[in-house]
Amino acid sequence: MCFLLHFSLFVCFYYEKNRSSEFRCRITFVRSHLWSWILILLCLIFILISLLIGFLIITIRSQQNHSSLCLSVDCITASAEMLTSMNSDIDPCMDFYEYSCGGWIRTNSMSDDESRADTYSVIRNQMSEKLKLLLEEPITKADSEAIRKVKNFYLSCVDTKLIENRAERPLLDLLDNEFGGWSLIGREMEKLSSMDWV
Repeated sequence: MCFLLHFSLFVCFYYEKNRSSEFRCRITFVRSHLWSWILILLCLIFILISLLIGFLIITIRSQQNHSSLCLSVDCITASAEMLTSMNSDIDPCMDFYEYSCGGWIRTNSMSDDESRADTYSVIRNQMSEKLKLLLEEPITKADSEAIRKVKNFYLSCVDTKLIENRAERPLLDLLDNEFGGWSLIGREMEKLSSMDWV
């Protein structure tokens, strides 16, 4: 832009010095039009920069709005659980508790052994079910030794028929083998249990 300005002044100076007065008018006319074009060009640049800044602001704001909305599987699952916990048939202005918790009360009944039911007990029960399913899976070669031991221990605890058949025999064998027995257990215990104490 400075080049154009200097060039126009040089041309004007050159024409004024070497030409007649009719050229002076033409040069002045060209010079005034040059300033008009420069002004128009500056306005266009200003408008383009303003549009670019506006576009950037709109883009950044739209990205911020989209980033605050969670669409992951966990978020959708949590929102679905919230919606099932609500009772949308009730007017929230009349009975807000029923509106916000009515669905949860309908779907989560208490068992006979529970004195209360809340979200934590539901989550605890779900985790227990998942853990039970994991422990009941067959033992594989890929399982570590610790996992194999835990699965074997769990299976030995839930095999109630074997527990009833063995009764106290494993404990008595352990006491006999590891500690040399115990005089109150064994034959002496059988004598004591057969006595009439009354």
